[in-house]
Amino acid sequence: MKRFGVALAVALVSGCASTGGHGTYPRVKITWAGTYTGDRVSSGQGADGIIQHQLSNVFLIKDTTRIPARQGIRFGVQYRVSGVPESTVVELRRVLRYPAPGAPVPSAKSPLPYDAIEVQCPAGTDCITGYGLDQPWELIPGRWTFEFWSGDRLVAEQSFTVLRPGEPERPTPLL
Repeated sequence: MKRFGVALAVALVSGCASTGGHGTYPRVKITWAGTYTGDRVSSGQGADGIIQHQLSNVFLIKDTTRIPARQGIRFGVQYRVSGVPESTVVELRRVLRYPAPGAPVPSAKSPLPYDAIEVQCPAGTDCITGYGLDQPWELIPGRWTFEFWSGDRLVAEQSFTVLRPGEPERPTPLL
């Protein structure tokens, strides 16, 4: 299982945005959703058996929410944070919800319903998060949803449909 977190043009600044108890939350806008490619910079495996890669030179291949269940496909979103001062690093929790009954990670006793990581994105900067279908057990057809949380508030989400083998990438027109 591969998850990708990429911050393009990451600026080092002091402090991170939070709700600060004032009820204000950053805004997150999804700027594209689809399949992409990139160069692997580093990798690491978490205790849950999920591998995370940092990528550079990320390029959108196809703007789509219909993803073929094929090994080697990477899909995800580019997003931009606003509503806080420019270049403020905003901490978000990115949750990826897998189709029921969950992801059958070989090292887990039962399927995982979701994966959550902390991501940071400087306000006004394009950031990317995604997932790579690298192992046969990851080819799970159904609805996959990326959620972005600031504290206890859902600030953005984007769903994808991973298609069954042979299912067309484009829906058949009704007429």
